[in-house]
Amino acid sequence: MKLFNKLQFLTILKFPNNSITMIESSAFHGLPLLVRLDLSLNPIHKIYNDTFIKFHYLQHLDISYTQINTIHMYMFRNNTNLLNLDISNTMIAEISSEVFMGLESLLFLNLSSTPIPMADFHNIDLFSELSSLRSVAVVVE
Repeated sequence: MKLFNKLQFLTILKFPNNSITMIESSAFHGLPLLVRLDLSLNPIHKIYNDTFIKFHYLQHLDISYTQINTIHMYMFRNNTNLLNLDISNTMIAEISSEVFMGLESLLFLNLSSTPIPMADFHNIDLFSELSSLRSVAVVVE
């Protein structure tokens, strides 16, 4: 996709509350300096595993209030500068520690209002990769 090829200096991209249903791996190619990406409030049901792979400067990612039900292992492996990850109010029912591999800089993680069983949050290894983590929001409804 060549939608963003002329916007290589863009650092903030906000697409909340649009009718986006799927994010392909090449959807944001051409945005190497992206720092903030907001895809919240979209009926997104699929994000490909390597969609965020080239976002080395990404610090804030909001995919809350979507219909995503799977976060692939290692999806964020190259997002070493990610500080804030909001995946609240999604359909994600299971999450493994491999999802967080490479996120040593992550400070804030919002997992509120997901169908992840409370017992999963007691898994000692779930957050073992998140050495800088300051806040985890987990509100079970």
